[in-house]
Amino acid sequence: MLVLYYFYLELSASKTRDELEMDYGVVHRKFMQFRKSIADYCNAEAKRLNGELELDESYFGAKRIGKQKAACATARKICCIIYAMLKKNQEFRYS
Repeated sequence: MLVLYYFYLELSASKTRDELEMDYGVVHRKFMQFRKSIADYCNAEAKRLNGELELDESYFGAKRIGKQKAACATARKICCIIYAMLKKNQEFRYS
């Protein structure tokens, strides 16, 4: 489980090996298993999105200044950008 934690922290396999005093081959193999699991999950999710999609975006937070969409950087206010996807006749997903 500690190997997964170090993977989550985005440490290299070499640094993880040094920290946990494990064999590099074992750590590298575990990291590759984690990456493959993530890739398999992403591929499975991507297969669900086929056909006609509708995408939209909205900005919440900072007000407009001039022609800028959101003045997050200049006004130093919090700005939240929301992207939404809607597959025809299916569930609503957002990020």
